[in-house]
Amino acid sequence: MINRMVEFWKHLLEVSRYDPEQDLDRWREQLFTIIYPLALVVGLALCALTIHDAFASDAYLATILAVTVYGIAMTVMALRRIPVRIRMGIGLMIFFSSVFFQSSPVVGYLSLFSLPPLIALLVSFNAAISALVANTILFTLLSYHFLHYDLDIIHFGVDSMERWVLYGIVFLFLDLIITLCFGLLTKGLAQIITLEREARRALNEKERHLEEANARLANEALQREHMKETLSETERKAIFYISHDRLTNLPNRDSFIQRLGVEIMKARNRGQLFAAMAIGIDKFKHINSIYGTPGGDAILAGLAERLRGIVRDHDVVGRFGDDRFMVLFSDIARVEDTLNVVQKVWEAVERPFQIVGQEVRISASMGLCFFPLDAKSPEELVKNAETAMFAVKESGGGAHRFFDEKLNTDMTERVTIERMLRDAVTRDEFVPYFQPKVDRYGYLLGMESLIRWNSSNGLIMPSHFIPIAEQNGSIVDIGERILYHSCRQNRAWQDDGFVPKKVSVNLSPFEFRHPDLIRRIRDTIEKSGLDPMWLELEITESGIVRNEKDAIVKLTELHEMGVTLSIDDFGTGYSSLSKLKDYPLDTLKIDKTFIDNLPTDKRAVTIVTSLIKLAHNLGFKVVAEGVERPEQLEFLILLGCDQFQGYLFSKPLTADEFESRLQRQVIMS
Repeated sequence: MINRMVEFWKHLLEVSRYDPEQDLDRWREQLFTIIYPLALVVGLALCALTIHDAFASDAYLATILAVTVYGIAMTVMALRRIPVRIRMGIGLMIFFSSVFFQSSPVVGYLSLFSLPPLIALLVSFNAAISALVANTILFTLLSYHFLHYDLDIIHFGVDSMERWVLYGIVFLFLDLIITLCFGLLTKGLAQIITLEREARRALNEKERHLEEANARLANEALQREHMKETLSETERKAIFYISHDRLTNLPNRDSFIQRLGVEIMKARNRGQLFAAMAIGIDKFKHINSIYGTPGGDAILAGLAERLRGIVRDHDVVGRFGDDRFMVLFSDIARVEDTLNVVQKVWEAVERPFQIVGQEVRISASMGLCFFPLDAKSPEELVKNAETAMFAVKESGGGAHRFFDEKLNTDMTERVTIERMLRDAVTRDEFVPYFQPKVDRYGYLLGMESLIRWNSSNGLIMPSHFIPIAEQNGSIVDIGERILYHSCRQNRAWQDDGFVPKKVSVNLSPFEFRHPDLIRRIRDTIEKSGLDPMWLELEITESGIVRNEKDAIVKLTELHEMGVTLSIDDFGTGYSSLSKLKDYPLDTLKIDKTFIDNLPTDKRAVTIVTSLIKLAHNLGFKVVAEGVERPEQLEFLILLGCDQFQGYLFSKPLTADEFESRLQRQVIMS
């Protein structure tokens, strides 16, 4: 208990470390607003009582003095320049003076003991303690005089010494309680004020740092603005073209893929669908070759401007180089909604362009891919959209296509085959298979050489690699190797004593259009050692009619060389017999599609009958390919067809297998 009292006393003494003048002024001002009206009211009552007594006892001088003192005191209390402690002390003196004069003597006298500590508290806690000690000494001295001297204690309003001591102890104890409580309150207020000051100091410090940081940022912003202003036009363009195409000012591939990444995050958060469209101009190299690079650039810039005009504000158009563009269509409700967009793109593409005063029309191939249906990443979106676009280009262009898994599988297989083709030509993996050609009696007249790819993964049929070889240009080298092997094998059979037969070798339209065709064929025949009279070249109808003047020159040179010429798949192209009669041709091969429906289909019967009669009238021999049923053969014999070929007689055979047919001569009777 004693230790707690000591600690409590130490805490109270710590209050003296605070400066009341600085820390407690606001609290004093608030307390003064209570003391001032109390002093005013009590003082007025005291003045009124004094004036009343003056008229009763003729003590006018004392009354004037009391009223003057009261007026001066109230004036001093009203002056803001006077320290608040002095004004509060005056107010308390007026209040306790009224108590002294209007109460019983003992209350008045003993109240004086409380006045000094209360006034001293306005200065500091130590001053209040000192005043309390002084009051205690004064009370002790008065009590001592009352005991040892003849003083009438009754004049003090107390009828006995014991009551005097009791009143004194009570008032002193009240002084002690008031002093301690006031000191504790003062300490708490001082601590609160100190914490508030520290908090305000920290806040001011942070505000100062914040202002300094803002000043630095503002300064840096000004410097950046200054740097931007000082950048030259060339530097600004260089920064812009890091992410944009120079010709069209559209976002380039990297910038577009970054925008796709942002769109994917937004679509995932909102559960939305969007599309990426790849657009490729068909046969753009031909446009450049005809109108030059400036003409091609004008078409690219014009198409870019049209695409920007048809898309929405939140859609993005980018250029991926050469003739390719990419469009991001954001926030699509349904896949079917893109058909409207495709129609607008078609309208933009098909409107003619003005190049050097000429009207130029173009076509385009389009591929569409959707997030999240077809792809989950920007790179995959671009890849799948371009895959669909390239598939359209391969099928002739001028259309659009949606990406799907089957398309992806087909394109992957295509890329694999294309990569394998390059090595296959080097390793000479292409071999000829031979299918017999017979007359109406089943005698072997010749054979057609059909290409097969003997790859490391097994035998690959022509339909899987010929279209790819034609597109990447390797068909020229492949065709030259097959022509050599076919001629060389035919010469080997002749050297072995077999009856000479003609071997037919197909020329693709791509090969036939090659400018060095005649030299290649002549060199290959000479290298194989075969007499040209035992070689027949089968040329497709479409390969001839595409460039008739060049075709006639090449056919004439081949015919003069001694090679027999045949039109393959006749009836599926755009020519007519009246036009083909002017070409140096020897044989017509009726396409399998007409033979399949014989002899039950009336239209097929009419067409085949007309073809055979007209061909014979023009001096051409007729070969029916794809004969698979005996009734087809019998009907064709009745129509006068010259030669027959198909699975009814034999499937394509290897050289060793076909050699056994050469020994028999009769395929079927």
